[in-house]
Amino acid sequence: MSSQNQSRCTELAREFKLLLVQLPGTLPGSASPAVRAELAVAREGLECLVLLAVHARDEDAFQRGMTMLRPCAASCRAAGVAPSPQEGLMTALYLLFLLVEQRTAEFHMELELLSHAALEDPHVVYAAQIERWIMEGVYTKVIGLTHPHNA
Repeated sequence: MSSQNQSRCTELAREFKLLLVQLPGTLPGSASPAVRAELAVAREGLECLVLLAVHARDEDAFQRGMTMLRPCAASCRAAGVAPSPQEGLMTALYLLFLLVEQRTAEFHMELELLSHAALEDPHVVYAAQIERWIMEGVYTKVIGLTHPHNA
């Protein structure tokens, strides 16, 4: 992504966050079709913010994005909004973040809170496999993930 595109995305992200607080559906309350639609839009936008933070390698923005996304995703589930196609990816990114931050206990707690279906998502399986390799001391496999010629 060019620096111009990165700047534009960051600008749009700020605008989105301001608009997000104006959506009445993102506040606790009813689960009407309009509210479900607003929740879905909010969740999708927050997922974009998280991906933008990953692309920008901005850990603080990633943490803030996940802090907003997680309750929004829970509200979507509670309101009966269809699951996001990005849900597994978002979960795996958060799990990998916990690994990088050496927050292993939180990593395992998050895994235990996941549904059986979430644990079978390929992204989550990948994150769990990396954690297993680290715990087993098989660092060559982890290194091989970032340097294909070493695999």
